[in-house]
Amino acid sequence: MRQSLMKSFNEIYVLDLHGNTLKKEKCPDGSKDDNVFDIRQGVAIALFIKKKGPKRDCKVHHSQIWGLKEKKYDWLKNYQIIETIDDGIINVLSKSRDIMGKASLK
Repeated sequence: MRQSLMKSFNEIYVLDLHGNTLKKEKCPDGSKDDNVFDIRQGVAIALFIKKKGPKRDCKVHHSQIWGLKEKKYDWLKNYQIIETIDDGIINVLSKSRDIMGKASLK
């Protein structure tokens, strides 16, 4: 599956929200890691980008958010509009449009 996706797209951006209770995931510091939904499987958000023209090697960018459900909700609520994608950095505009943030996906 992963190989097929990499053959089909130019870039893949993955934001891993973790929270897998089946694996009993914990934050790197040992604290609790919640799932954003009331399910046992971990959750991720992925963007798949396909550009016109000849297919080049696929670049895969990965970032992760650990912690309590509320922390993850706050991040997703405040940084939901993607503005540009440059060199593995997703520039995001906050919902209020007066705070600029960056999510590093390297």
